[in-house]
Amino acid sequence: MEIILVHGDNESQIKQVVLQWKENFKNKFENSEIENHENLNFKQILNLGLKTDMFASKKLLIIKNSISNIAKEEFKKIFEIESQDIFLFVEYSSVRKNLKIFKEIQKNHKIYTYLIKDFDLKKHIQQKFKEQNKTINPLNLNLLATKLQNQINNASNEIQKLCLLDTQEITKSDIDQHIVANLETSIFELTNNLFQNKTNYLQTLNNLKKEKIEEIYIINMLIWQLKTLSQIKLNDTKSLNPFVVRNNSQIAKQLTIQDLHIALKKLVEIEFKIKTGKIKTRQESYQYLQYLV
Repeated sequence: MEIILVHGDNESQIKQVVLQWKENFKNKFENSEIENHENLNFKQILNLGLKTDMFASKKLLIIKNSISNIAKEEFKKIFEIESQDIFLFVEYSSVRKNLKIFKEIQKNHKIYTYLIKDFDLKKHIQQKFKEQNKTINPLNLNLLATKLQNQINNASNEIQKLCLLDTQEITKSDIDQHIVANLETSIFELTNNLFQNKTNYLQTLNNLKKEKIEEIYIINMLIWQLKTLSQIKLNDTKSLNPFVVRNNSQIAKQLTIQDLHIALKKLVEIEFKIKTGKIKTRQESYQYLQYLV
């Protein structure tokens, strides 16, 4: 029996890999079968193996989010199953390396890990466009990557929208029209433009206001973002996700610690005025945020 474990927090990439394996399996084995299962317990997994025999069609058994349901004392029985089938365990989170079942799979079978922090979004975009005979210039590639960086698990769907357009080159207009940044990305753009582009900062802020995003949430997110940039600037990144560091390093290089501290001080003052009732309306809050630039 062949066992494969695919795990990690990059759900989008894992789904693509599994889809590709399914296609390869069908092409390689005639009259083969593919079964999808989810959240199985140990006995159910064991029964999948017991159902097969040497004369049956070869199966690819995809078993999602089930590793945690296998007790420590039971896992060895899975490796004793006599079967020609492939057991593909798929976990949309990282399986701990100190688990006995992880070590056993690692020792005698195959493990593939897909983590967001290791994911190169720009290369992924370029590869997808290349496959669809699309082109994009470096400036627009950066724009698209910025819009998608906080929605990695939805990135492929968003890229596919652009691939379906009846045009070879993807333009800024295409991106603005078809790709909607999520809230975290809007905050990232807000922080970036706070120091670099007053017009774009005010436009992003106005968009958030139209979406009726609570101003205290925007302030807290901006404070978090500026503190993160300060840590990167001071090379104090041990507590930060490497993916966060990589995506914020370019902005951090362009700023001084003084710039960040001044902006942080203003934001903390606005937050204090809201909490103490000195700023009474949402309109006032947004006006104070406009005065940051």
